[in-house]
Amino acid sequence: MRRGQMEMVGLVMVVVIIILGIVLYLAFSDKSPSLTGKAKDTQTYTSFLTALSETDVPSCGVAFSQVAGACLAGNPSLCDGKDPCVETQKAMREVLRHTLYRQGINYNLSLGKVENVSGCLANASEMYSPSIPVVYPGGGGSGKLTLSICP
Repeated sequence: MRRGQMEMVGLVMVVVIIILGIVLYLAFSDKSPSLTGKAKDTQTYTSFLTALSETDVPSCGVAFSQVAGACLAGNPSLCDGKDPCVETQKAMREVLRHTLYRQGINYNLSLGKVENVSGCLANASEMYSPSIPVVYPGGGGSGKLTLSICP
């Protein structure tokens, strides 16, 4: 072989090794969020639900969890004759509009028959679905407040 041909073969081998390295890197790099990231997101969204449940509903003058429980129990007396399910949905919509919606997060927040959806398809696989129990103190109403974060 001539000297020029040997240099060409060496250059081709260097290029092949670089391409092989890039392919191996892409094949073994972890593209999904780490377990720590998922745990952190779940904690964040669970904290969001807890904060929401403790937020006062201005039209009723009591905590969201009490109004939601009244909705589940069908007790309109808690909100001065107003439908607690309507007040629950208004409160959910207002809080979500200032938090998750502003951040561009697709979500489905539901409490029994009351639901607020932003960007989630009915058959979408959900990434995170933390929930907290909601119980009406007078009895008769209980359920789960569930926040599903969609991809």
